Amino acid sequence: MTKSHSNDRQGEPPVYQLLPPIHRLPIELLQSIFQHVVATSGTLVYLAKSTLSHYKPLHTLRRVCTRWATIVDSSAFLWTLTSSGDPFKHTDKALNISSQSLLDVIYRDDDFTEARLTAYIARLTPHSHRWRYLTLYLINKPKILKALFEAPAPKLDDLFIFAYATHILDLAPLVPSFFTGVHPKLRSITLMNVSIPWKHADLKNLVQFHLSGVPVVPDVGRMLAILSASPAMRRFQIDRVHPEPVPEITLWDMQAKLPQMQFFVMKGVPTVAGKQILGHVLLPTTAVVRTD
Repeated sequence: MTKSHSNDRQGEPPVYQLLPPIHRLPIELLQSIFQHVVATSGTLVYLAKSTLSHYKPLHTLRRVCTRWATIVDSSAFLWTLTSSGDPFKHTDKALNISSQSLLDVIYRDDDFTEARLTAYIARLTPHSHRWRYLTLYLINKPKILKALFEAPAPKLDDLFIFAYATHILDLAPLVPSFFTGVHPKLRSITLMNVSIPWKHADLKNLVQFHLSGVPVVPDVGRMLAILSASPAMRRFQIDRVHPEPVPEITLWDMQAKLPQMQFFVMKGVPTVAGKQILGHVLLPTTAVVRTD
């Protein structure tokens, strides 16, 4: 009987094959699935006042079983999005689990008190070396941003700042620093109805530059210097801005070569400034150029 029983045991499948198929998937594959679920769940998360809808699928996945909960809680790249509208408990959890992964930050100052926003910034600035995307929606509390802009952001890739047209802002007098002048990875900058401290912004190697309704902008010479320092730029758009023209003699040897430019758009730009800029850029014939 012992021998027969032994033979029966030898014919049995390994224990792992008795598990449901979903539990036999490698951790790496499950992580990829979880990442896809999160990425497709919060399409409008950058317009929302919190990231809770973005993270809701993770909490659902954690409830499936202990193994899935462990994988979710140990996958730093699943917890890299944070918003000023999140409960602090959630913010602290995301900052902790994300470890050294790069962070995507959404900051809104509407419907929140200065004390709450100040506390959020205090949580965020120790992690400024991990910022990758920084998205700011501003209405009426710009003064508390000083600590945000004074933090070094050496890995910041994308900066997007939007102020409502009824609250046009010039941040330069309020936040004289611009990430302590250290932002070597910055590739994309979009400013809408808001100015930054331009003289402290060492902008180069950009791939996108978009200014709309910005109250204070670089003069034509500085604008061309930014273009010249960004030969890989693919999209340049300025509308409803007024860069000051400069004496033509100061531009005689300036030629911004932009071989990868795809869209070059100037709308609502004063004629003299627009002609100076166009006269000193070299664009590929395939680029879409729009001026008015």
